[in-house]
Formats: sequence, structure tokens, C-alpha cells
Amino acid sequence: MVDNISDGVQNNNSLNDATVRMIGEAAKTAETSVRNGGFDSIGKSIVDGVYQGFSAREQWFRTQISSFFKKIVNDVKSELGIRSPSLVFAGIGSNMAQGLGVGFEKQMNKVSKDMRDAIPTEFDDPTANIKAAPRPGAAGRGKEGGTVIHQKVSITSPKALSEREAAREFHKLSRRLAIENA
Repeated sequence: MVDNISDGVQNNNSLNDATVRMIGEAAKTAETSVRNGGFDSIGKSIVDGVYQGFSAREQWFRTQISSFFKKIVNDVKSELGIRSPSLVFAGIGSNMAQGLGVGFEKQMNKVSKDMRDAIPTEFDDPTANIKAAPRPGAAGRGKEGGTVIHQKVSITSPKALSEREAAREFHKLSRRLAIENA
């Protein structure tokens, strides 16, 4: 009997058609009700009411925001121990100046190196202050004899060099000259 009822419902085309019509009519009725129900004026009234509420409380809102940020500033001052901003920020400025000096010194070291690297090591200029003379019996580059070169060398540095630093610079220059002339 249950199977017969189930078969009857499935095979009843008029029941299916009636259900489809009923759903379509319900959708149209709902759409018409919304369109004619004044919902657009309700939405407008909500927006107008919110705006009027904010406008009426504008001064209160400004006071709350101002108080909020003043409290933050006072809390930060308290946390940092700022009682005289000029003293605190003078310390910050001092650190910034020291940092600038460290950065400047590092860059000047690089400039100094670039300048040293740019100094020519071979001279074709007869006015250059280089004197070369053969040195009989001196061992040079694994061969008999050799040459002694007398040269006046000046090293310019952006900062005063200690004796150790000057010696290091002369040593590096000598090594570089020896390698390039090898």
C-alpha cells in the first residue's frame, strides 16, 4: 500500500505542476510585498537616524577621541620618564649624531680604500719621483741580480693614523707594488 501511494505521488504530473506554480507565485508575492511594503523608506530612515545620532553626539565624540589620545601621550611620557622633552630628545639627538658619525666614518674608510686602489703603481712620467738603479749581486725574483727602486710614498688618510696603522698601509702598498711588478 505504501509503495502504491509512493508510485501515485511520483507519477502525478498535476501535483508536480501545482508545486512549481505555488513556489513561483510565492516568490512573486514576496517580491511585490517588498516593493510595495515601504522597505526603501525604512532603510532611508535608518540611515538618517544613524546620521542624526552621530551629529547630535559630535562634540561628545570629539571629546572622547581627544581624551583618548591625550591619555596615550601622557602614558608614553610616563613610561619613558619624560618630564622635560628637551632633555629626552636631546639624548635621542645625540645618539642620532653619533650614528651619523659612525656611518660617515665607515663611508670615509671606503672612500679612502677606493682612493688607494685608484693610485697608479706604474709610472711612465719622467717627472715622477721614482729612481730605479740596478743592484749588482742582489737576488730578485729568483734570478741573479735585481733592481732597487727608491720611491717617496705619501699616504693621505681622512683621519690620523697610529704608527701601527701607517705601517700596515705601507706594508699593503709595498705588497701591492711587488705583486704588480712581478
